[in-house]
This record gives sequence, C-alpha cells and structure tokens, in this order.
Amino acid sequence: MSNQIYTKYKKMSQERSVSIYNNKIKDEILRAKVKYGSVDLNSVLNKIIGAFPEAKNSIKEIVDEIKKELKNSEKMSIEDAEKILNKKGVELTKAKEENKELKLEGDTSKVIMRIAPNPSGPLHFGHARMIVLNDFFTKKYKGKLICRIEDTDPERVYMPAYNLILEDLKEFCVEYDVLIYQSDRWEIYYNLCKQLISEGKAYVCTCLSEDFSKLKHKNKYCACRQRKIEENLKLFDNTKLKRGAVVRFKTPETNNPALREFSIMRFKKIEHPYKKNPYNWYPMMNFSVTIDDHLTGVTHILRGMDHLTNTEAQKLIYDSFGWEKPVFNLYGLLKLKGVELSKSKIIKDIKERKYSGFDDPQLWTLRALFRRGIFPYAIKNYLLSLEITKNNIVFDKMALYKENTKIIEPICTHLFFVENPVLIEVETYSGPEKIEILANPKNKNSRLRSLEIGSSVFIAKKDFDELKDGDVFRLKDGFNVRKNNNKFIFENMHLPYLKDEIKLKKIHWLPKSKENFHCQILMTNRTIKKGLVEPFASNLKVSDIVQFERVGYARIEKIEKDNIIAVFAY
Repeated sequence: MSNQIYTKYKKMSQERSVSIYNNKIKDEILRAKVKYGSVDLNSVLNKIIGAFPEAKNSIKEIVDEIKKELKNSEKMSIEDAEKILNKKGVELTKAKEENKELKLEGDTSKVIMRIAPNPSGPLHFGHARMIVLNDFFTKKYKGKLICRIEDTDPERVYMPAYNLILEDLKEFCVEYDVLIYQSDRWEIYYNLCKQLISEGKAYVCTCLSEDFSKLKHKNKYCACRQRKIEENLKLFDNTKLKRGAVVRFKTPETNNPALREFSIMRFKKIEHPYKKNPYNWYPMMNFSVTIDDHLTGVTHILRGMDHLTNTEAQKLIYDSFGWEKPVFNLYGLLKLKGVELSKSKIIKDIKERKYSGFDDPQLWTLRALFRRGIFPYAIKNYLLSLEITKNNIVFDKMALYKENTKIIEPICTHLFFVENPVLIEVETYSGPEKIEILANPKNKNSRLRSLEIGSSVFIAKKDFDELKDGDVFRLKDGFNVRKNNNKFIFENMHLPYLKDEIKLKKIHWLPKSKENFHCQILMTNRTIKKGLVEPFASNLKVSDIVQFERVGYARIEKIEKDNIIAVFAY
C-alpha cells in the first residue's frame, strides 16, 4: 500500500472512529449540563475513554470534537439539554441519582478524619469542599474530626491567619474535636527522621537543587546517597549546614521524577514566627502529614486528584515505618474560573489597597461570602450535591446562589430601591393616597409595606433618561403614567385589559418623603450603587437579608439615622 493511500485510509478510519464516539460525546456534555450546570472537557474525555478504551488512539481528534460540541452547548439552557436527553431516551433520572448517597469506602466503624489548613491566610472557597466533606462524614459516621494547622513552613506563615482560620471555621458551623498545631511537634518529626536515617532508609543530601534535578531526570542518583549511615547521622546533627540541605527518602525504582528520592526534611536557619524550632530541620509536607495522620489515628483521607503523587509518596513513608495505611479517596478538582484564590496575592493586594480586607465583596474568601449574605449551609448544600468522582467539576456559582435563595427567599424583605433618584411631578393624579404591598410577595403572612402615593415621585435616572415622548409606563404596584411633551401625565390606575398592562415598562419608584432612607450598596465589582430606599427599611436590623427589587439580594451591614449600607450578594 502506498504512503498516500495509507494516509488517506488512516484519516478515513479516524473520522469513522470519532463519529462512533460523537453521540456519546454529545450525551455526556448534555448530562453534565443538566447535573452540574456546566461542563469540564477532561471529565467528558474521561467518560469517553472509560466507555471506549480504544479511544486513546484518537485522543487529539476526540478532544477537538469535544471542544466543538462544548462550543455548541454554551448557549443551551439546562431545560433544553434535559428535553434533548429525554427525547433521545437517555436515562437521566438515574444519572442524577446514581451517587446521591455520599459514603466512605472501607471500615467506617471508627472514623477519624482531619481538616488541615495552612496559616498563610484566611479560608476561601477553594478550601470549602475539603472542610465540608470531612465535617459531613465524621458526623454521618459519628466519628472524630481533627483540625490540624499545618504550619511547618516558616516562610509561608501569616500570623493573623491562626485566628482567622478558627474564626472562619466557627462561622462556617464546623465543630472539630481536636486542635493540633504542627509547630508543637518539631521533636516528633526530628526523631522519626533520625530513625529512618539510622535504618538506612533516608540520607542527608547537600547537592545544589538544580544539580540534583538534572540527575533525577536522567534517572541517576547523587553521590550523597552512597554515604554511610554514621556520616548521615553526623550531618543531620550538624547545626552549621548550609541552607538548602535536605534529607531525602530512598525510593524504589520509579518512572515518576516527582516521586524519585523526594525530600522529607529541609534545613533552614529561619526563626519560626509562631513556635521556635530548636533543630532548624523543617519537615516537608508529605513527611509531617503522614506522621500526624498515623499518630492521631486518621482512618480516611479525602483529597483532590492534584495530590496523586503526594499520596504515593506518603504510602512509601507508611511502608517504611511498617504502619497501617488509611483509606485514601481522591476526587476531581472543583475548578473556579476567574476567582482569585492565591492567599499571598490577596495579602499583597490588600496592602496595595486593591481590596479593603479579607472580607472585601470582590473576594471569594469564606468571610467575604458570609459578609455578602451567602449562608454557610448554602455552601455546604451545594458542595454536598456534587459527586465524589475522579472527574473535575467546573464550579457553577449560579447553582450555589440557587441553594442560598432556597434559604433566604422565605425570610427576606423586598424593598424598592431607586438609584440616582430623579424627582418627577405627575400631573392630574387622582388615585389613592397610599398603597400596601407584602414585605415578601411569596409569603402571604408577611407584613405589609405602606407607601404614600401621589404626584411627586422619585424614579431612577437611568429610567428617566430612557423614557421617550409618548411612552406609557407603570410605576410598579402603583399607577400608569404617560410622558407627553416632556411632562408626566396620570394615565389611569389600570389599563382595561391585564394583558396590555403586563406589556408596559415597569419602573420602580419612591414617594417624595422625608422617611426615605439614603442607601449605598457595596457591589462585587468594586462599585457602589447609591440611591434611596423606601421607609419600610426602618424595620431592618444589621445582618438582615433583603431583596432590592431590580438589583438583587443583599445583606444589611450598617444602619444609621437616615442611611443604610448593604453588601450585594447576587
């Protein structure tokens, strides 16, 4: 067969194979759309390879096809995706409920789990899934939850974070049984490292990191590995070593460079800001967490797939000590697009006054979300609705907001807010002097808001500017007005036919009244909406959740004599 014919045949074969997977690709994208509200390319790819192992031979073509179908589905609503799946006869209900019950693998008779924040800043939404799952399972199995502050790296410690983390956990309604600071355990790490060295399972390495890296990628060992145990122990007790010396774990042959001869301790002549380290040897994460998980009896460990190599390293450490391993359960990452989660970057931006603090409404720290009126149980309910699989999930903030709305809508107060108010005079008004509206239209037992109504009303400048001569519009829950020769004329209380009135432009308004409140709403994009809010706001208290109609939900942060400050939620 000539090369030209073979190339043509190969291309046709690939096109046929991709077309076989095409329906599966479309179905998986639609399923993800319905289940999560958004779709992750890698998750779809994993599903295809799981169903068709031979698809690995056409990865590039399949990825291109997935990208094409993802683009096609971008503007599709969840309802439309569900209709298509139902029409095709795809078993959607089963897909939604197949992993409804979250459970742990292995023996669950005595569950001990841990949350392990690093004190480099406050907790943010990226930490939330780890916290929620560990809290959920220890409650479900009546186990024990350990809070372990992982502060073994002195250069990453941000002192205020020690208190910030505990405050965040309290606000998040997470109760732990034991609180541990790793910086209280220097001697434990030092002695166990010395034990490995004395058993010939680890050695002190004084190579430059770049030189060692070159050898590692060539699958070669450095000369330090050949030192005798006595020499290693002497070096380990030498307090005059150069910074950069490490203790390396002797690993078996592996094709994974990240796993080969990984370091378990690092020599640093740096004062720890919280608890003095008398040895100057600081444990690396894989070493300290393995030791602490074993000594505190941790039975189950939940973590993201990005810790796959770390998990393998920790298993080697368990084996070197002859310890029983816990159950490791790795899950796909929750991908947050366009959300700043770098704590060092946030701290830097706060210093540069780009953010007002860790609770700035622009941020996705837990305290910023709470300040906006996102309830802890809304976050928990959203995260617990996600499956624990190895597939990545794209964070859907609208799904989070939906969970929050379920909590706040029955209890929130609805209010008219008029941004940048403009006073208009309505001529020939002949309606009632006041109207009454339910404080919560969805709760018939809620109180009545009373609004004076008459010829002098405030409307938003944006609405004022958009009105054209001849327009008939409705002051919401009030009456109809016609703009005529730049004057505003009372039209009627209602049009003869409801269907006609529904079509009218609705404008929120407020009476000209000294009882109106000035109001500022701190938005999530660093802007502030300023305007007036109706007199019923006098019934509000700090931390109440309101819905400013046409703006959104907000949490009341401050109430002064005639001024209210609120923080926008969504």
